[in-house]
Amino acid sequence: MQVRHEKQFSDSFTHVNCPSALSLTQSVHTLEIMEGKLPRRALNLVLDCAELHRDELLSYWDKCRIHQQPDKIEPLP
Repeated sequence: MQVRHEKQFSDSFTHVNCPSALSLTQSVHTLEIMEGKLPRRALNLVLDCAELHRDELLSYWDKCRIHQQPDKIEPLP
């Protein structure tokens, strides 16, 4: 799956990188894939993780906006 939106990334977002050199950018608020490509299995894991940790991601985004280091997010079990 490959997506590219031409809008500016003014919303909170995450970057996801895969060992195969593929990556994507995802909105934290809507979980929408804004740009990029991942294999389907990796994409499903990213969506599951983002949904599970959405509140943490938003909190970390707020920290980054004021130049603070975000905490580490635990991986999926």
